[in-house]
Amino acid sequence: MGSFLANFVDQSYSDPFTLIVGLQDLTPNSRLTPNSLLQWMDEAAFITATRFSRQKMVTVCSDGLFGSH
Repeated sequence: MGSFLANFVDQSYSDPFTLIVGLQDLTPNSRLTPNSLLQWMDEAAFITATRFSRQKMVTVCSDGLFGSH
């Protein structure tokens, strides 16, 4: 690992955030809607990428999410 990346990892920190599940996030069967899950995954990816790169980021593509019953 390069010295820049090693220093970056050593100086990194964890800052958890909390999302609250509301009724609008649930199906009639009380399961999380796929749209809410994708939105939360997108937000977490944005925060992670922005903190790591210290630059503005956008999501280009998100696919390949499959659920099972």
